[in-house]
Amino acid sequence: MADSMSRYKLAVFDLDGTILNTLDDLYDSVSEALRKAGFPLQTEDEVRMALGRGFQHLIHECVPDGTDPDREAETLSNFEAVYAAHCADKTRPYDGILDAAAEIRKSGVHTAVLSNK
Repeated sequence: MADSMSRYKLAVFDLDGTILNTLDDLYDSVSEALRKAGFPLQTEDEVRMALGRGFQHLIHECVPDGTDPDREAETLSNFEAVYAAHCADKTRPYDGILDAAAEIRKSGVHTAVLSNK
């Protein structure tokens, strides 16, 4: 691996969905916020598809179309509170990612993590 990596100086990884499997905690937190608001729940696949553009977008995609902006903001606030308290309940590094990052660093490539959190 060292030879193939020698032409690179830096490897940048996203945190969610690349290093950490955060889906279960995100799904549980979205579900709790929707439940508290009296909205229908989303499937795990629907939540997965809404990820990647920040929490405001996530909640916007998960509340029913036409939801009053104040109710949507309240649901976002509830989601953020639940997720802050439970963001590490089920979240774990993906199998092998820490070893892979260590190998990359060992080959002389600097590593960094970029996240919108």
